Amino acid sequence: MNDIKTLIEVRDKLNEVGKGFCLLKWTQQTLYLQTGDNHSCYHPYPHKIALTDIQRSPAGIHNTAHKKERRKQMLSNERPDECYFCWQVEDNGHISDRIINSANDITQFDVIKNLSSEADYNPSFIEVNFGNVCNFMCGYCTPTVSNSWINDIAKNGEFPVKTNQYKIDFIRDREYYESDDENNPYVKAFWEWWPDLVTDLKTLRITGGEPMLNQNTWQLLDKLEAEPAPHLTLLINSNLGVKPGLIERLSQRVRTLLQKKCIKDYRMHVSIDTWGKPAEYIRYGLDCDIFEKNLITIMDNFKDINASIEIMVTYNNLVLPSFRQLLIKIQEWRKLYGDRLEFITPHLKEPAHWSINILPKSFVKYIDNDIEFMQQQGFNPIEIERLDRVRSHMINYTYPVDVEYNAKSDFYNFFTEHDRRRGTNFIEVFPEYKDFFNDCKKYTLHTPI
Repeated sequence: MNDIKTLIEVRDKLNEVGKGFCLLKWTQQTLYLQTGDNHSCYHPYPHKIALTDIQRSPAGIHNTAHKKERRKQMLSNERPDECYFCWQVEDNGHISDRIINSANDITQFDVIKNLSSEADYNPSFIEVNFGNVCNFMCGYCTPTVSNSWINDIAKNGEFPVKTNQYKIDFIRDREYYESDDENNPYVKAFWEWWPDLVTDLKTLRITGGEPMLNQNTWQLLDKLEAEPAPHLTLLINSNLGVKPGLIERLSQRVRTLLQKKCIKDYRMHVSIDTWGKPAEYIRYGLDCDIFEKNLITIMDNFKDINASIEIMVTYNNLVLPSFRQLLIKIQEWRKLYGDRLEFITPHLKEPAHWSINILPKSFVKYIDNDIEFMQQQGFNPIEIERLDRVRSHMINYTYPVDVEYNAKSDFYNFFTEHDRRRGTNFIEVFPEYKDFFNDCKKYTLHTPI
């Protein structure tokens, strides 16, 4: 993990090319092969990979016409609109993900700054989503990455909210390829690109859905054993809610790859946002006891090899009062496993009714107290900085009136419907939100904006 001084140096180096220059548009890629969408980080909304992109070349799965236009802007000292999150972070005086993530590929700086914006470039980091098969139905998630959401909406109908992702048309308007569909042109393009891609690839991250429920994950592990890539770091995302037998199977497969030097090292990224009943409410399908058991199984299996775990927190508006409990659990796990356990706290931006920016400013006290706790307990300065920039965003960013109005209406309607469908009770799990919840009800009683 880079220190603040190094990141400031990276920022200044990037800004020599342009205030909007970000290496991720070249070096990083997230692929949603079940729908044919991609983006180079989570902040810009995914864009469609045109069939003409991959007909030109399988490398077009990353080097799309859309992305090349954004690259051109970055090389011309412009800030692409789709990257607004980082511009807000930087304008508020913080270190953005543009800087943090570009630092990982700064050795490619001279090559990329001199490239034509039209040139194809093999990324050093790929995150690939082979399908949306998932055993969870996280409240802020979408049918794009969870077929459990598709099944729920098909069975129970739309949620009574304005947010589009819970609508039947959201599903109908998209082409979803099943995980085993041999006619998926995007999966075909990925495997055609693979022999050329793997020579430049430093990090491969497999995500989902739940990757362990997708046959392509196991196929890729087979390929790495048959055709080693000893320079490659392998990452796998998981909700850690699968049966322990799958966790053990994955652990043994990864151990084999490492012992045979088929890959360089391994990291596992696991998703949880807080701890206890609030976490289980937010990420429907989660059982914290199973999560912890599976996490310990992985860490115990990897004690003697080069492997680590990163906890990915999607910092949303239900996290604040209970987040301390997750910080305490992280401390417990670090006593057992040390610095091999890391965590990050990107905040959720969409859908708006899950955003921290619709909460009363009085809720900032929870973040203030957690930052103080982290400082006192010796958490890494970058971890503290990440949470501090969440705080800054909550304080400094205000939604337009119409967006806030609709988001608060959706907040009440979504969780009321959630309780009806899931047999849960919002106020029992989140008593700190009683006044806010009732206030949001008022927004449902008037004409929507």
